[in-house]
Amino acid sequence: MSKFKLKLPFKISDLRESIQTLSLELGLMKNAYRGSGVTTAQGQLLLEIDRSEPINLISLASIIGLDKSTVSQTLSQLANHKWVSLTENTNDRRYKTIQLSDEGRNLVEKINQQFDQQFEESLNNLKEQEKNSIAYGIGLYAKVLEDLRSPKTQSDDKATRKRSPNDSATRLGRGIEALIDS
Repeated sequence: MSKFKLKLPFKISDLRESIQTLSLELGLMKNAYRGSGVTTAQGQLLLEIDRSEPINLISLASIIGLDKSTVSQTLSQLANHKWVSLTENTNDRRYKTIQLSDEGRNLVEKINQQFDQQFEESLNNLKEQEKNSIAYGIGLYAKVLEDLRSPKTQSDDKATRKRSPNDSATRLGRGIEALIDS
């Protein structure tokens, strides 16, 4: 019997419980990395490097929401496996540019294929309108969460800000739209 409750009008507690249920039921992170030889933390870094490269440690830690030492330790593991390359800046040796290696790109492609398959299987029994509603709602919520976490500058103006083609809401929307179109 499902614990999921689909009720209107909307309540914060219902949203929170639905997200908890969604996280438990999908188990996407664990399953998508299974068989790929990476931990969840390594997989998250690889996927973000793929979306944002070239990137540096400080930016990567900020995007992922982890401290620099944790990200640095995980990057060392990725470099040891030859999945990423770390290139020192000639002007400042403390600053390193992070990029995927060819082997890392192949691994990310494999992980993305596993994610796509899991999403496709989970959406197969829905009508197109339901898929569109899910894509829109999750994308909107991801945008709001990202905006809350991102520091705002004085030049930020909601009317003039543009969404990056690589921000999480845009990526999520593109991924779900691709599944809907297929």
